[in-house]
Amino acid sequence: MKKKNIKLTSILKRELKIIYQRHKSYLYLLILIETLCSGFLPFLTIWIPKNIINSIIEHQNYNNILNMSIFLFGLSLLLTILSLFCNSQFDGAFVELRMLELKDLHKKYQDIEYSYLEDAAFLNRAEAARQALSNPIGFEGVYRNFIRLCPCIITILIYLILLCSFQPWIALITFLSTYCSISINQMLTDYMEQNRAALVKAERQKEYFHSISYDVSYGKEIRIFSLMKKLKQEYEKKSNQFLKISHNIAKKEFYLGIKESSLIFIKNSIVFLFLIKGYFNHSLNLGEVSFYMGMILSLSEILEKITDLFTEWMKCFVYTDGYFQFIDEISLTDGYGTRQAISNKETLEIEFQDVSFRYSETEPWVLRHFNLKIKKGEKLAIVGVNGAGKSTIIKLLTGLFPVTEGKIFINKIDTREFQREEYAKMFSTVYQEVRIYAATILENIIGDAEKKEKDFAIKCLEAVGLKEIIEALPLQYDTPLQKIIEEQGIELSGGQNQRIAIARALYKNSNMIILDEPTAALDAIAESKLYETLNQLVGEKTAIYISHRLSSTMFCDHIMVFSKNGILEYGNHKTLMEKKGVYFEMFETQGQYYRKDTKNE
Repeated sequence: MKKKNIKLTSILKRELKIIYQRHKSYLYLLILIETLCSGFLPFLTIWIPKNIINSIIEHQNYNNILNMSIFLFGLSLLLTILSLFCNSQFDGAFVELRMLELKDLHKKYQDIEYSYLEDAAFLNRAEAARQALSNPIGFEGVYRNFIRLCPCIITILIYLILLCSFQPWIALITFLSTYCSISINQMLTDYMEQNRAALVKAERQKEYFHSISYDVSYGKEIRIFSLMKKLKQEYEKKSNQFLKISHNIAKKEFYLGIKESSLIFIKNSIVFLFLIKGYFNHSLNLGEVSFYMGMILSLSEILEKITDLFTEWMKCFVYTDGYFQFIDEISLTDGYGTRQAISNKETLEIEFQDVSFRYSETEPWVLRHFNLKIKKGEKLAIVGVNGAGKSTIIKLLTGLFPVTEGKIFINKIDTREFQREEYAKMFSTVYQEVRIYAATILENIIGDAEKKEKDFAIKCLEAVGLKEIIEALPLQYDTPLQKIIEEQGIELSGGQNQRIAIARALYKNSNMIILDEPTAALDAIAESKLYETLNQLVGEKTAIYISHRLSSTMFCDHIMVFSKNGILEYGNHKTLMEKKGVYFEMFETQGQYYRKDTKNE
C-alpha cells in the first residue's frame, strides 16, 4: 500500500507541475482560495445556528442577534461567491490542460515506430492512454477531484480539532472510521487496477465493431454481403464481455459500500447517544447539542463525499498512470539518429545489405538475406505474386518497420542515422489503400498554403488527369471531399481518389517516388498512360513502381521479379522477355487475358 501511495503522490505532483509548465500558475492561488472558502463553509453552516440559539437562550437584544445573523450569513454568501468564481475558472482551465496533453499524445502517437500499430497489446495501452484524455474522468479528473478533496480535508481538520477539545474519544472514533473508509476504497482501487487491462481490451474490441457499423467506407460491403447480422453478433459478444467486467467492478463497489455505510451508522449512533445523554445530564446546552450534532452529521456527509471522491480519484489515477507511462516510454520512439534529410535537389541511391525481416519472433521470415542496389535516377519495377514481400520492402525502405537483421543504406548512409521526420521527407509514397481526408481537394494535396504553392498543386492534379473533372465542379478546387464534415461534400470514385493520392505525392517533390500498386482502381490502359505520365514528371529522380500489370512497368530501367524465395529474375523488359523465364510467362499470360478481353468488347 505504501508503494501505491508513493505512486499516487508522484502523479499528483506531476499534474500540479504541469500547471506551471502550461503557464497557468494563477490556478495555484485559485486552488488555495477555493480550498479555504469551501473548507470553512460547512463549519460556518453549523456554527451560525449554535450562536443564534445561544443568543436567544441568553435573551440577548433582538437587533444584536439580527446584526450578528446578517454578518454571518453575509460571510457565508461571500465564501460561496468566491468558491463559485474559482470553480468557473477551473472549468475552462482544466479542459484546456487536458486538450494540450491530448495534443502531446497525438504527437507521441505519430512519433512511435509504425510497427507498434500492428501490435494488439500496444493498441490496448494506447487506447488506455487516449481514454485518460478523451473525457474528464482521467487526467482532468485528477485536478477536479483534488480541488474537491482539499476543502473536505480542511473541514475535517476543523471538526477533529473541535471534537478533540470536546471529547477526544469521539475524534478517535471518527479518525478510525475515516481510516477504514479509505482502506475500503483502496481495496476497490486495487480490484479496478487488476481488471483495468481486461476492461480496456474489451472496450476497444467492442468499439471496433461499433465503429464499423457506422463507418460509411464499409457500407457497401456490409449491405452486399449481408454482414450486419455477423457484426451485430460480434458487437453483442464483445459488449457482453465488457459488461461482465463492468458488472463485477460495480458488484465489488456495492459490497464495499455496504461495509463503509455500516461503519458510518455505528459511529453516528454511538456519538448521538452520548450527545443526548449529555443534554439530559446538563453537561451540554441546546446550542451545543445542535452544534455537535450538526458537526457529526456534516462530518458523516463529508466522509461519505470523500469516499466517493476518493473512489473516483483512484479511477482517475489508474487512467492517468497509464497515460504517463505511455507518454514517458522512450523505447517507443528511440532507435533513430539525428541526421537531417538529404536535399530534395539530390536523388537517392538505395542499397539493401543482407537484410532479413519478420514481423515477430513467432512469425516466419518475410525476407531472408535480401540484397538489392538501386542506382541514382534508376526506375525499378517490382513484380510478383501476392504475399511475396513486395510491400514489405517498401515499408522497410520508408522506415515504417525496422529491419530485423542487416542494414539499408541511402547514398551510402545507414538509414538509422536519420532523424525520423527528416527521413520521411525524402520519400513520396502512394499506397494501394488510399486515404482521403474530409477537407477540400486542395487541402488534401497541400493543406493551407500560399497561392504559388496552390498553382503547383493544380499542376500536379492536371498531371494525373483530374483538372477537367475538378474545374467542372461548382467550387472547383475548393470542393470539400466526403460528407463527414461538410454536407455539400462529394464522394470521388476509387480511381479518382487514387489520382488525388498520386498528385499529393508529386506535390511533395521529395527525393524519391514510390508507387505501391496505387492504380488498382484504374483499368489497364488508364494505368499504363498514368505511369507513362508519371515517368515523365519524375524526371531524374529514383523511383520504385509496384504493379500487378506488367505492361505498366515496361518503361522502367530494371524489373525485379520477386517471390517468397527472393529475387527470381532481374533485368529490363527486353532482356527478361528474351530470357523466356518467369517474367516472360507472366507477361504473356496477362497479354492473352487483355487481348481476349479487348476482343470480347
